[in-house]
Amino acid sequence: MKAICNSHTERERWLAERNKGIGASDIAALIGLSKWDSPLSLYAQKIGVVQPEADVPEYIEWGNRLEGVILEAYHERTGRSVERSGILYEHDKYPFARATFDAFTALDGARFPLQAKNAGEYKAEEWAEGVPAWYDAQLQWETFVANAPGASIACLLGGRRMIWDDTERNEALIARMLDAASKFWRCVETRTPPPADGSEFSRDALKLLYPKDTGEIKLLPATLIEVADVLEVTKVESKKVEEVRLMAENTIKAAMGDATFGVLPDGRRFSWTTQARKGYTVQASESRVFRALKSKEGD
Repeated sequence: MKAICNSHTERERWLAERNKGIGASDIAALIGLSKWDSPLSLYAQKIGVVQPEADVPEYIEWGNRLEGVILEAYHERTGRSVERSGILYEHDKYPFARATFDAFTALDGARFPLQAKNAGEYKAEEWAEGVPAWYDAQLQWETFVANAPGASIACLLGGRRMIWDDTERNEALIARMLDAASKFWRCVETRTPPPADGSEFSRDALKLLYPKDTGEIKLLPATLIEVADVLEVTKVESKKVEEVRLMAENTIKAAMGDATFGVLPDGRRFSWTTQARKGYTVQASESRVFRALKSKEGD
């Protein structure tokens, strides 16, 4: 693998270089495992539509501050060596395959990528059965970039409990990720957006990719007829579900009357409280509004 830059000492260059490839934190989005991105939102980032934040978010700052502490604890508890990194590397054969390594450790004479994570206590359940799938994807991508037989991860939960685990190289998962990454990177190179999915990340990416309309009338492909049918059906079903929800809510409100709280015999509780709302002036803005329109007669 080839070293590109150091994330600790060359942050501006590192931010720019990240968009020239697919990093370990990106790969989960391309195989449907990410909780933070979709292929379309990642595409928007890679082509520069989404600009990196000027200031480091506080949760990232604390993650960086605690990284050394977590790695030190890992060394003490495992007895293994810890070589801190922070360097962005690219794969020898696939330059778009990149990873910024927190550190490296040694196991059975082999050099393993080592990740340090800091998570809230409420995330503990995600680790109950081992490394969460989206983090395992990151580890596997790092083993691929580094051509390593495995990787290790240490996570500080809630600032009071540290867990760690090793993972062996998974060739089947790596092949799946490489195929998805290769197709995605062709999309980036040709400026061809990948398909949108049903996530809020894709919704937000579409707002950024197409912020204004042109007045053009575009003939859409026949393949979207079924999609339009789905939109109509789900719109009707959603309206029915909302009506059922409102009926249930209104029935409970009527039974509560002017009471603040209502309690059912099975222990479930409801509140209906009075809240004051301050007046404010809405700032002028513009955005695109999507509606499904009825066809005109004769069309």
